[in-house]
Amino acid sequence: MKCKDIEKLISEYIDGELEKPINDLIKEHIKICEKCLSLFESLEKTIFLSKKIYKKKSVPKVISKRIYHQIEIKFKK
Repeated sequence: MKCKDIEKLISEYIDGELEKPINDLIKEHIKICEKCLSLFESLEKTIFLSKKIYKKKSVPKVISKRIYHQIEIKFKK
């Protein structure tokens, strides 16, 4: 799996929405790719902090996607 694929699927990966084979491929890629690991950790931390601030069970999908998009822009520079 390539970084470009990870960037497209990372939100669904974090949300647990992917099939096991795809999930496993992403998990393995993140173990060996610092860029994707950093993206994953940044997005996960942002979601955690958003949950803490808003004290909701989950961050609305629309918000997650907007945050992901902003992080993606940052990492493409």
